Amino acid sequence: MAYKIVRPVASVALASFFRKIYLSNTDRIDWSKPVILASNHPTAFTEPCILACFLEQPLHFLVRGDFFKKPIYAFLMRQVHLIPIFRMKDGGYKNLKQNFQTFDFCYAALDEGKNIMILAEGSTVYEKRLRPIQKGTARIVFGALERFPDMDLQVIPVGVNFNFSNRFRSDVMIDIQEPIAAQDFLGQYRENQAQAITAMTNEIASRLKNGVVHLNSMEDEELGEEIWELHRSGRPLKYLPVIDPDEKPFRGEKRLADWINELEAEEKAALKKEVKAYFAALEANNIDDLSLMKGQFSLARTLALVFGAPLALVGRIIHWPPYKLARTIVDNKVKYVEFYGSVFIGICIGGYALYYILLLIAGLSFWGLAGLAVPAVSALSGLWYIRYYDWWQEQLSYRRNKRLGAEQKHTLSNMREALIARFNIPL
Repeated sequence: MAYKIVRPVASVALASFFRKIYLSNTDRIDWSKPVILASNHPTAFTEPCILACFLEQPLHFLVRGDFFKKPIYAFLMRQVHLIPIFRMKDGGYKNLKQNFQTFDFCYAALDEGKNIMILAEGSTVYEKRLRPIQKGTARIVFGALERFPDMDLQVIPVGVNFNFSNRFRSDVMIDIQEPIAAQDFLGQYRENQAQAITAMTNEIASRLKNGVVHLNSMEDEELGEEIWELHRSGRPLKYLPVIDPDEKPFRGEKRLADWINELEAEEKAALKKEVKAYFAALEANNIDDLSLMKGQFSLARTLALVFGAPLALVGRIIHWPPYKLARTIVDNKVKYVEFYGSVFIGICIGGYALYYILLLIAGLSFWGLAGLAVPAVSALSGLWYIRYYDWWQEQLSYRRNKRLGAEQKHTLSNMREALIARFNIPL
């Protein structure tokens, strides 16, 4: 019941925080079969929330067992389909024994047609690469087949990629990979369990890597971010639909990452120098790449900004208290980028749910049944403010572009075109 209540609230929060959620190739999931989703793990819990909200079937999730230490936390987390999995550092062998109950639950859930999501890297690190896949996913797969040998279990690798997981109105790109039929490995498992577990793990890693924007070297991350910025600025700005099945944005960024990985050292060093020169020139002219590309006048946008300002202001004022609370907590308490966006969104989900209940109570107290309009109008004003914020950012881009002299614009555009020409790959 709690899962069904939280899901729509979380859906609104996620669709408000992120500008676009690209969710591609969902047709590869056959929900008529038992399903294990095996995902990479770049944030604390944002990617499980996104998949729980925007995939058509409910999910159960394996999460760190130390979150379940207090009975009240354990109760609440189980209500939203969270399942504890204990590691050695969560309490030694004593707590590891509790995993047998978790495994039994997973096997039974899969047999009943429920779906399990596993964060297959085993730990969370926010970086643009796929880290080694742990063998726990394969062990659960074969444990289920030992219990139910005829189960037609499908393992679905899911690649999750954030532009910036901690930034308001950034993008997420999630790409579903081709399913792995667990039955294909059952014969090998009966002959040699260790080899079968390794083979299944390697197959998950191989397919998952196809769904992740992956840089081989951490030293290339700055170069990657700058080149991806060039790619994103060249894409059309589309706000709707928020949940978009288009895989082109992800494929473009992945091709660029693969291209960077294949560059020779000298060529890469020269590219870094050229990219740094371009972005230094942008900074010197007080403009960014998006403004250079998208800084165009729009009469419709200008009129919307002028006449929509009062409603946007109302939306900002009404929604400021929970937002400010969440921002204050994460700014002062959250130390790691992996947790920033997740904790912020989580606090907003709870904070706004309570806030809207208070608005409803206040509305009914002052205006009777007419007070039902208070939370409705508040929600509309908040959604309008988010759209207004997007348009305002576009207006700022136009102003930066307009302030740029013709000569500077020509020079910067030529530098940019020279960089794009070097990619020599389809975007």
